[in-house]
Amino acid sequence: MRIYKTENWTFNENNQELIFADGTVRQLPSRLSRCLKTLLDAKGETVDYDQLLQVVWGTSFRDASTISSVISELRKLLGCGQSDKKFIVTVPKKGYRFLGYDTGSWVEHQEHASEIPHQGKNSLLEPVELQLRPELAIAADAQPIFSSQLASAMLLDPTSQARRRWFGLSIVLTLLLLAMFSLPLIFKSNEQTDLVLANVPVQYQQQRILTFEPGREAEFDVSFNQQWLAYVQEQNNQKRIILKHLPTGNLSYLPGQTGAELTSPTFSPDATTLLYQRHQPSGCEVWQMQLNQQGVVADSARKLTDCGIGEAWSTLAYSPDGTSIIFARNDKVSEPFRLFRRDLQTGYERNITSPSSSGRGDYSFALSPDGAQLAFIRNEHWKASTVWLLHLASGETKQLFSRPYLMYRLSWLDDRQLVYTSPEQKVYGFDLAVNQHQVLATLAEPVNYPLIREQNLYLTQGRSTLARLWQLDLATGALQTLTDSQYIDRDPAPSHNGSTYFISNRSGTSAIWQLDAQGLRQLPPIPVGSELKNLRDLSDDSLLGLLDGRLVRIDKTSTQLQFLTDKAQQIDSFSLSPQRDKVLFSHELNEVWFLEQFNISEQQLDLLGIQGFTAHFWQGDLLYTKFRQPGLWRYNLKQGAETLYVADFESYAASSWAIAGELLINTAPGKLQIYRMQPNSGELIREIQLKGSARNLVCSEKHCTLDIFGSGETEVIQLTPAKNND
Repeated sequence: MRIYKTENWTFNENNQELIFADGTVRQLPSRLSRCLKTLLDAKGETVDYDQLLQVVWGTSFRDASTISSVISELRKLLGCGQSDKKFIVTVPKKGYRFLGYDTGSWVEHQEHASEIPHQGKNSLLEPVELQLRPELAIAADAQPIFSSQLASAMLLDPTSQARRRWFGLSIVLTLLLLAMFSLPLIFKSNEQTDLVLANVPVQYQQQRILTFEPGREAEFDVSFNQQWLAYVQEQNNQKRIILKHLPTGNLSYLPGQTGAELTSPTFSPDATTLLYQRHQPSGCEVWQMQLNQQGVVADSARKLTDCGIGEAWSTLAYSPDGTSIIFARNDKVSEPFRLFRRDLQTGYERNITSPSSSGRGDYSFALSPDGAQLAFIRNEHWKASTVWLLHLASGETKQLFSRPYLMYRLSWLDDRQLVYTSPEQKVYGFDLAVNQHQVLATLAEPVNYPLIREQNLYLTQGRSTLARLWQLDLATGALQTLTDSQYIDRDPAPSHNGSTYFISNRSGTSAIWQLDAQGLRQLPPIPVGSELKNLRDLSDDSLLGLLDGRLVRIDKTSTQLQFLTDKAQQIDSFSLSPQRDKVLFSHELNEVWFLEQFNISEQQLDLLGIQGFTAHFWQGDLLYTKFRQPGLWRYNLKQGAETLYVADFESYAASSWAIAGELLINTAPGKLQIYRMQPNSGELIREIQLKGSARNLVCSEKHCTLDIFGSGETEVIQLTPAKNND
């Protein structure tokens, strides 16, 4: 391996480090390290675009602007802002080269490399002794010595010119052969370093609980100096932002506003201002408030910008220098969230992401410590969460990985490692350089909302959501509980024999349970690890549900699975015909949703050619909604005619509304809506207020069974890196 030194910095290629004259050490991302190494190895010759693309990204399918963003980062790091310190120059229409490189000034390391004299004072680059790490000693020792000054000293012997020529030629040939064998070892050594970094993640242990109020702490932020904690405290469906001084425990409160909720607190880098969202029926706004050593500065709140429709939730972020912010906005229901960057000095705003229209869009994000990269979550089809990376300088985006659950927040361990949580109570790290996931911590309670501050890990811990099963009497409007627990009981499937099947996490993982007159029992575990949803009673011996977006039949006794559709369909929700022989669902094609029908007994799939999103059978016709468009439509299957049935109806899942005889029941936020079905329209006749939000609804002629989700109990905790016991 080699290292290089200038009066301003030293580059250690093995550790991917730039060590500056003031002692600051900067860990380079792999792409920057590979690019710098490639330019240095060229010994002052031009490296063309194609070669850089292949070395840095392993591909040639990118444009020149992709390279220029990396070169720009390198120039800033190497100090090229000074007129007399230009290290990297552009060769127009060809590539880049490292300026002032002296091929006789660097030394390949081996055990006795320090014995080689060196006098390269006029070179920009000076060789420095490097102490090898033990795990890399074998690969490094296999590399050759190279010193043009050593060769020159040997050539000064005035014996004969021919002898000198032959000796010089032999040196050149030897060097060429050794270089051919040593280069793979150099790259192998770098690869091993990456793997070591990926395979030895930081492990965490619990340190302390930071919040003690009853209710739920859903969103929070910790100042960069770890002196302040700001968190959203929710109790009895009321939210407030609390500011806590961590050394003393003193609390202050952001002033409440009538009819508005405050969410998403975010500290500026210097902890002198707090950014937050203000939600009210008219829409969402981004506000900023001044802070001092005592807490909130009275009468300092001011509005910065709008963030779209009401009840929108998203993270917020400051740039490292505090001069700009990043936020999410969608101006109407038919639009997904997009990310915007706002300059706080000029007020100029720029859209920086463009998600597809199918899904929630880009709603949660985190800025890397160096401010160069933005990791964000893109939700499509309201199912899996896909993590993307945006390079802010170049505008280049790429997909990193996907998870089959809703993720609320990302954080950065450093400039190359992301942190996220999972439903199985684990905290994961993701190394961007090697695309590897590692478990950083496993906790006894569910955790969410990860945040890193100086290697300390902050999380919410506890069950933020509880769900119970309820039964609604359609004649009286009375609600009674079927289950009452501190767990999530969801997706009820009442059967004609009086039993109710449902999904619950009572046993620590999602499983099917049966409730009847004899009591409650758990069915055998489902032999897969993915989450089951949309449970429905199909027959005396089987249930129907969705697993990984596929329609699946489940044996009630053994829970053996039979997939009915393939992976290409990716169903989000479905409805079952009254005869329980057909299934209705929607399928996306080029961001347009069409209704499809699956005949269970014949195993036949039919594209109906109707543009719709959620649908139910009714009196031989179809009732359905359209994607991101208010209204309920009726389609006459015999005549092929479409009419608007209810103008102000909204629903985004077939499981959130149902038909019971001449009644239509819809689960609106915090309430149930009951419509009376007329030949040409539906009339809203009753609204039932709920303490929570209903998600899944199944109805018979007399009763509806549903799950109602409410707030649980959570707390903000701090975890610190575990001490090495070696």
